[in-house]
Amino acid sequence: MSRKEKAEATRAELVEIAYRIVREEGVQALSSTRIIQRSAISQGGFFHHFPQMQDLYLHMLDLMIQGMESDLNPSQFRTFPALVRASADYTMNLLENSPEVITILFVFFSQCNHNEEYRNRLKTLVEGALERWTDGCAHFFPDLSRERKNRIVRILDMYFGGLSLHYMVFRDPKTYCRITEEFAAMLINEITLNGSTSRAAASKKSRGAETFGARREDRS
Repeated sequence: MSRKEKAEATRAELVEIAYRIVREEGVQALSSTRIIQRSAISQGGFFHHFPQMQDLYLHMLDLMIQGMESDLNPSQFRTFPALVRASADYTMNLLENSPEVITILFVFFSQCNHNEEYRNRLKTLVEGALERWTDGCAHFFPDLSRERKNRIVRILDMYFGGLSLHYMVFRDPKTYCRITEEFAAMLINEITLNGSTSRAAASKKSRGAETFGARREDRS
């Protein structure tokens, strides 16, 4: 095993131990000290890989994003509603079977509010993911501008962030599956309506320009 592979294996072990602590003892028990106690890794070894707990949280978020991008790659879906439904199933399955993943992220997000360095690193990580998703979703909306596609992806991301919070409170998958279907329909209708309005406005503007040009020719 190469040095890089050993480092990756160690980080993976530390991540799994962190999740296990939250599952078995609650998020309030999670700390570098507790992780070191439950692992075969020295204090120096832990801080070599993760100088601060926030570095561990960032790594966990990065892994979660990688997993979502692999399992929910937009290119695998023919329609946008199909992607939304699959994203809902993925999110609720994660919340049902591995709630510690989201719990830890909420803790990290709250801590970032008071730490500009990690808030900026978090922003960079999430911005990169949103940009990749914007590119991945391009085939759903070929007539829309990139800026508009990016806003749609952000709306989707905001929805599933809110869904995670609601699901942890209400634990009602049937209700939230129905709400997600309604959300997807509303978003598609809004996109379609705006797209039609924009095309109509552009067509009207084009016709107006042609008429104006013709009038100028008539006057000349």
